[in-house]
Amino acid sequence: MTTEQMECPECGEDAVNAPTTDRVPWAAHGMERPQWSHKDGSSLCPALGDSGYAPAQPQPRATERQTQAEAEVDPGPTERQLDDWNIHNDHVDGLTAEYDRDREA
Repeated sequence: MTTEQMECPECGEDAVNAPTTDRVPWAAHGMERPQWSHKDGSSLCPALGDSGYAPAQPQPRATERQTQAEAEVDPGPTERQLDDWNIHNDHVDGLTAEYDRDREA
């Protein structure tokens, strides 16, 4: 059985499913001790939520394949679009030159 590696979404460090060991009076802040921590035992980085700042919730670590798939979702402008933009820009330059000649007359 493979378990998915989790990470702190704020800093990207590994997150472990173990209570924090840092000396924070969680009850005084109206919170329970977080059940996820960094490898060194510190709580996950603070993240702004509906009730203010609280330790972030761990997220699955993105694999190289996931990262590549996300990059392919929006590949940016195609060569055809770039050619169209260049033609448009050339046309605009021509219009500017004609406009300048008309102003001189």
